[in-house]
Amino acid sequence: MEHKFNVELATKYGIEKAIIISHIWFHQQSNGKHPAFTRNGKTYGFLTKVVVENSYPYLKYNSVRRWLKELEDDGVLESIQPNIQNWKQQKYYRLHDDISGQWSDQSGQSSINTNEKVNYVQFVDLWNQLFGANLRITEGKRKQINARLSRFSEEELRQALHNRSHNDWIMQSKYKGEWDSFWRNDEKVERYLNQKQEEKLESWQI
Repeated sequence: MEHKFNVELATKYGIEKAIIISHIWFHQQSNGKHPAFTRNGKTYGFLTKVVVENSYPYLKYNSVRRWLKELEDDGVLESIQPNIQNWKQQKYYRLHDDISGQWSDQSGQSSINTNEKVNYVQFVDLWNQLFGANLRITEGKRKQINARLSRFSEEELRQALHNRSHNDWIMQSKYKGEWDSFWRNDEKVERYLNQKQEEKLESWQI
């Protein structure tokens, strides 16, 4: 897995902050089609303690929290902490538009290679966020994700997870955060991928 960062931003804010900016930008792009991460027309990402431990074992969470605050103070990030159903009580972040414009310039990027071609951690992070879990990446989870990727694309898996999070029965059942109930075979992915989302959007999502 490669952790990319913008060289210009790394020069200005430091490599660690540039990696954080890259993470938030990735989630903005990945979550853009999903109303669960959108408010007032803006898409947000997240960076919890479990996400840091899963994705960035070379960073300390207390330092990440400090860097996030500093990036807000510097006008790089903006955040919300909504008290709305389906939003966990934590901060959500997005890049200010002018910084997003800098990030779209791919010519100024470098990367840290962690020797993992598939970003397995993104699926564990998304699972934790959608289903209120605190799971960590394991070799068993990598194998299950890889097995599902032999049939489905990464975007299809993300869509199936979001669809699952809109299923009232599953969200109120003991299976809500049970990893194997979704990942153990292709059948569950197929079912949720084809599930129609019929929930009514909140007024702030329209």
